Amino acid sequence: MLLPQHRDRPLHLPRLKQDACTALIEVLDSLAKQGLSGRRYLQQLAGRVAGVRPGAAGLIDLARGGTDVLRGRGFAARYDDGTSGQARHFAGLAYATALFGARLTRLLSVRVRGDGPDSPDGHLTEAAITFSTGLIASRIRPQDAPQWVRTTLCALPVR
Repeated sequence: MLLPQHRDRPLHLPRLKQDACTALIEVLDSLAKQGLSGRRYLQQLAGRVAGVRPGAAGLIDLARGGTDVLRGRGFAARYDDGTSGQARHFAGLAYATALFGARLTRLLSVRVRGDGPDSPDGHLTEAAITFSTGLIASRIRPQDAPQWVRTTLCALPVR
């Protein structure tokens, strides 16, 4: 299945194995293998998971809330708002943080999107901000991002 063209290059949807959080990890792993910098990594993540296009069109996509490319559940209870759009929420806000900074992203999340700080969406916003700022500051390496999401966001069975 293909997504809309992004600068003459189609994006392929990852195969959903179990849930959207696991699929998010697969996307992160695929991006990590490309050797992208933090900001470029976040831009590609937003494109593949939230349908956010590069450049100025991406600002419109972010303002509209993106597209649920990876629909489904699988997020830990703290981040689960009962919808199938948490992967989009996370990827979009992580990229918004790269563009606008943590303070403005948080303000927009609360004031414009209505995501209360103690709500599942508010918790997911904070996780996206932490993830984004960590990648940009090299506290989280792209190759460590899949494990960060696995242990922080996903409701995975205990092994």
